[in-house]
Amino acid sequence: MLGRIAKLYYEYDYTQQQIADLIGWSRVKVTRALQEARQQGIVHITVCSDEAIFVEEERMLCQRFGLDQAWVGPPSHGDQDNLDHLATVGAEAVQQLIHADTQVAVGVSETLAAIAHEVKPSELLPTTTFVPLHGTNPGLVTPPTPSNIAAVFASAYGGRYHTLAAPVFTGSPEMLRLLEQDPSVQQALEFAAGSDMALVGVGGTAARSSIILRADLTEDDAGALRRKGAVGDINARFFDVNGEPIETDRTSLVLGPSLEEFKKIPMRVAAAAGPLKVAALRGALTGGLITSLITDQPTAQALLSQ
Repeated sequence: MLGRIAKLYYEYDYTQQQIADLIGWSRVKVTRALQEARQQGIVHITVCSDEAIFVEEERMLCQRFGLDQAWVGPPSHGDQDNLDHLATVGAEAVQQLIHADTQVAVGVSETLAAIAHEVKPSELLPTTTFVPLHGTNPGLVTPPTPSNIAAVFASAYGGRYHTLAAPVFTGSPEMLRLLEQDPSVQQALEFAAGSDMALVGVGGTAARSSIILRADLTEDDAGALRRKGAVGDINARFFDVNGEPIETDRTSLVLGPSLEEFKKIPMRVAAAAGPLKVAALRGALTGGLITSLITDQPTAQALLSQ
């Protein structure tokens, strides 16, 4: 019945009331049936337009923070809606940015993982390459990790990907030096540093606002970072309100590019939203750590309000 109702509405241009009269249902029941048809995948709606929803917010973000591009999605009605909406607008952004021969360095965040699963490029690009920006600690053995996010992107594009079989936080300065001297690690980090663009998340320093804090650092570590003025992180590298690096004994053991090295990647796209990310995003924007931003309307307005 759902298929019949969907065909009458979408293919034969019947109104909902006409369908209700035809099959003996109420109009409200027909409306619910059309919604269920979309939820079950019977109906797929494609909007053939590149027009942005929040043009003014995108323009003002670029103007205020010197961004190359900004993509702003609609407000959410819950945590999952927020992730879904960011994934949708993020996928649109990624599909605009990635072309043949593009090499993309990938960080880690739940938003990036959702974007990777959402992208549906119009054509396969077998010469695209996706590389992780850093490794994975035991706390991140399940998705998302930079390596498996890179793998999902590569699968969507029919491209190639690299892995980095090493921890993001090493156990000691000696271990960090040894890993940095390992040929496979050196090669992976060189690939990341030589990328055309980077796709990253931005974490905060409040509880549950950073996947790095949740998986790899203790609350004592987080407290030490906050006391030194840290407001957020990109790729496990923490920074203050001006985007300047903040380090503790623990975070000095990161295996991956420093913020200064990260800034040498020409195009640096961050995807993040929510009230717990505003201070971190403002610091990243002030310090020029990112060149493009994917966010939602409430976050954009919060960033523009000061």
